[in-house]
Amino acid sequence: MGFANHEIVALFGNRTLGFLKNKDFAKEERWSRNPYVFDNNYFQELLDNKSPYLKTTSDLALVNDKDFVKWVEVYANDQNLFFDYFASSYRKMSEIGYNNLQYEL
Repeated sequence: MGFANHEIVALFGNRTLGFLKNKDFAKEERWSRNPYVFDNNYFQELLDNKSPYLKTTSDLALVNDKDFVKWVEVYANDQNLFFDYFASSYRKMSEIGYNNLQYEL
């Protein structure tokens, strides 16, 4: 869809909000410390091997890919830059017509 690596990783930051509903186990899991606050904690938790929060296959792909993990590290350390890139990437995604960022297992 024409997204650069920094845009793809920034869009994953939406996981800092909300929960993943697992319909098979009738429970909700979260990716970050406070799923009601939009911040860069999702990226910090991704880099923390001892984090108790959810890491899906796609989350782990971000830290196992040398091109993506650079941006995970940048966003974990610079919340304002994450906010800027998330806003521009989300706008770009909205303009091409994708508006469903819900997750369900």
